[in-house]
Amino acid sequence: MEKFSYAYGINHFEYDENLDKILKLFWRDYEKYKEKIKLFGDYVSRDVYEITEYIDRVSRPILRYYSPIGERIDYVWVNPFLKIVLEKLNEFEINSRTFLDESLFYHYVLGYLLADAGLYCIITLTHQTAIMLYKYSNFERIYKRMFGIEKPYVYGGTWLTEIKSGSDLSLNETIAKNKGDIWLLNGFKYFTSNVGIADYVLVSAKYDESKGVKGLALFLVPRYNSEGKLNYKIVRLKEKSATNSVPTGEVELNNSEAYLIGDLENGIYYILEMLMYSRLDNSIGAIGLALKSYIEACEFSKRRKVFNDYLINFPLIKRDLEEMRNNIKKGLILTFKAIYEFEKVWKEKPKFSRNYDYARFLTHIAKNRTAELSIKSTLLAREIFGGFGFLNESPIERLHREALVTPIWEGSSNIQALDMLEVLLKKNIFDLFMEDFSKISNPQKLNEIENYYKNFLKLSDYEKQYYAKELLNKFSEFIENAYENNLQI
Repeated sequence: MEKFSYAYGINHFEYDENLDKILKLFWRDYEKYKEKIKLFGDYVSRDVYEITEYIDRVSRPILRYYSPIGERIDYVWVNPFLKIVLEKLNEFEINSRTFLDESLFYHYVLGYLLADAGLYCIITLTHQTAIMLYKYSNFERIYKRMFGIEKPYVYGGTWLTEIKSGSDLSLNETIAKNKGDIWLLNGFKYFTSNVGIADYVLVSAKYDESKGVKGLALFLVPRYNSEGKLNYKIVRLKEKSATNSVPTGEVELNNSEAYLIGDLENGIYYILEMLMYSRLDNSIGAIGLALKSYIEACEFSKRRKVFNDYLINFPLIKRDLEEMRNNIKKGLILTFKAIYEFEKVWKEKPKFSRNYDYARFLTHIAKNRTAELSIKSTLLAREIFGGFGFLNESPIERLHREALVTPIWEGSSNIQALDMLEVLLKKNIFDLFMEDFSKISNPQKLNEIENYYKNFLKLSDYEKQYYAKELLNKFSEFIENAYENNLQI
């Protein structure tokens, strides 16, 4: 594999010169887990690289509808080594430390170093499903196996999207009917990531169509019903540009047995809470892809000789690499700041506090910015590789493809800007932001962002939406600079 990837075998944890400083700043238990994280940084640079690359190029998931005797089985056939990697990730406690420590940091740090968009998707979906079951259900046996605490391990998924309903969940058409101890779901889910691997999935469905988005509830749907038969049908698997380690399909729910999670009236709040976990996963995974591309580009530059010198010695190449390194640092600051604030409130239940809303505000900023930085970094790396970077066999080609999904997953930049705006205007958390950053920010810069926001509030409702992304970017730059300049990261 070292012949195909310049990053292969290089410990990702040791390569990132800023990660240690940032984790010391935000995570109180960092030193406790540092050596284990270092071991993980070595593991993901070897086995994970080779297996995920092989799956993408050669061994993508296949859907088998029927057994040899004609029985409908809807079996998603994945590379057997993928299952071995998932077992190993559970041994590294990538999800279980959330439950054991009641802390999210370890999960997200390992996610940064793993940063294979498809493989990490399997882990993240399982993680957030386990958390929701832990907080809002009595399915202890299931969520402990899902966290990776007990064997045999099981995996999860979150299926919300329908053909007519992406970001606008009010357009969900899946219907839930109560039948005593269980509910029956009927509908069609259009993007069902982890299908075939997931043993239990969380599904959105309407219990009251007259209430719009408030009529949505969250349900747990097992792979098999109470009679041991398929509980839903997999219609097909998607053909995707990337993230091929995780199978994504379309699912038909036909009187599928389901179990209500939490309270009916809080369904939409549970769904939005799930998005908090997954948006932070998206953020840390996006910047992890930037790290991989940076390692590839650096190591390639040390070996590629042109005009009688190595690429690494040319000023413009150095500048490109420096930009990538700074992109990673900025992304880590934004993401771990959001995780730091969410860590304080993630055990809250609806209705959430203003501190929870503040963490949500920071998460929208991190999710948007890290996706942008990931694409910029992987593109810069492709340029450094030149024509080699455009070839399918080039490692940077796949990294760039993987990065392209990060602005789309869990809401586009427009959605992040509008949701951030909603938190600012309806939850009125700007004062929390000012109070927080008055501790570390230059007073002049703090005054500038305050005046900018006051002027923004004078705009019409239409103009506020029109310039929402500009406001989002202003906050991103302010937070990045506050930590870089005043804490010397």
